[in-house]
Amino acid sequence: MIPSPLYTKPHSLSPSFATPTSLFHILSLRSSNARHSWGHNHLVSKNHPLQDSLDNNAAFKAHLKSTGPLLDVLDPKVEYILVDEHQRKATIRTCYYLRSTESEEVTEQDLIWVLAFTDEGDLEAAWKMCT
Repeated sequence: MIPSPLYTKPHSLSPSFATPTSLFHILSLRSSNARHSWGHNHLVSKNHPLQDSLDNNAAFKAHLKSTGPLLDVLDPKVEYILVDEHQRKATIRTCYYLRSTESEEVTEQDLIWVLAFTDEGDLEAAWKMCT
C-alpha cells in the first residue's frame, strides 16, 4: 500500500525538525505562525518562564540564540516517528545528548515533539515535552 501525501510529507519533515542542521534549517521548516510550547505539566507549573508559548518564529529564534551558545548537542537520535493523518499530527521521540559549554559531563535528554500540520502537510505548530 502506498502511503498518502498526508502521511509521507509529515513523516519526512519530522526527522529534519528533530535534528536540524542549523538555526536557518529549523526556521525554514516552521510556518510563520508556528507555536512552540513546553511540557510536562509539573515542570511547567514550577517554572514561570515555561508557561508562555513562543507564538512566532522571531520569538523561537531569540530563544534558540539565547540558549544555544550554552550547550553542545552531540549526535541526537530519533527513536521513533508516529504520524496521525486524521489529526494532522506527528509525534517524534528524540534522544539528545547535551553537554554544557562549561563542563565535559554529557546528559541524555529524551524529548517528545508533537508537531501539528496543515492540510497541505506544512508544519503549523510544535510542542516539546520532556520525559
